[in-house]
Amino acid sequence: MRRPRCALLGLGPLVVALAGCGDSGDDTAVDAPDGVVVEGSVEDAPAGGGSGDLTGVVAAIEATGYDCNPDSFVMTSAIRETCLTTSDLSLVGYAWVDASTMDAQVGLEVFCSADSSLGQLTSLRGDTWAVSAVPLSGSTSPETQAQIDDVLSTIATTLGGELVSTPCA
Repeated sequence: MRRPRCALLGLGPLVVALAGCGDSGDDTAVDAPDGVVVEGSVEDAPAGGGSGDLTGVVAAIEATGYDCNPDSFVMTSAIRETCLTTSDLSLVGYAWVDASTMDAQVGLEVFCSADSSLGQLTSLRGDTWAVSAVPLSGSTSPETQAQIDDVLSTIATTLGGELVSTPCA
């Protein structure tokens, strides 16, 4: 059984909640920005019923030493898991039901604002999934960017995908 975790990441004035807290079984509805209503928790989502499959993504992330937990803090129809380890990075895995949905929504999930101190956000992206990596310190140094590149490259050896660096805007 997975334990719920709370992790807050300060990104300049923007504070991003990385992990859901408390009872993950509540059945509240969340209005996504594109008008999609997601019911229940991530664990309650029916297979193939409008959400993607994170199984392979989570397995590849956890193979690098991270522990992933379902996360109900989503902005789109994606399912999401937040992954932490003893390093100073947090990884987040996302999956969408199909490639066109991901193409339309990935920028609403995997982004950073211009006023953050990240400078850029690096992610690994497949056809229906993505993995983003951010430093827990809230800023990216050359050392933390090297860590991000290394862990995402390791995950890419298992999953494939493309490394994408997006400037914060």
